[in-house]
Amino acid sequence: MTSSNPEFVNKAILWIAYLPVFLVTTVIFIAYSFAITPVCFVKIFFHKMIMIFVYSKAYRVSRADKFMTWVLFAVIGPFRLISNIFTDLIAFLQHMLSTDLKKTKVTLVKKPLTKKGMRVLNDYFSVRKDRLMPYKQFA
Repeated sequence: MTSSNPEFVNKAILWIAYLPVFLVTTVIFIAYSFAITPVCFVKIFFHKMIMIFVYSKAYRVSRADKFMTWVLFAVIGPFRLISNIFTDLIAFLQHMLSTDLKKTKVTLVKKPLTKKGMRVLNDYFSVRKDRLMPYKQFA
């Protein structure tokens, strides 16, 4: 019952087990991509339309230029979004079919937190208080 090429048999068994997962996730990915594309188009369409009337100090562009980008997106946007679906699908399939993954070495260091480490953390956060977001802004 030994095979002359056990790697081939191993890969064949792996593909038989992996094929249902591969097909289901690919169908879900394609269905979600096609379902979300009209939502993306409507969102960006109205966002660009609103941006015509919004004045931006950081990025000074005339309203005529903003209007032209809105019209250009209205014309080219659907084709661009559909081409993005196929680009994403190619990348998705490449990642699903990749087998030459790098091995990672994970080492866990179990060091207890010492008083010296707590002092270092306290000093670190006391210096950077101005960069931390106040709780009232976060909540």
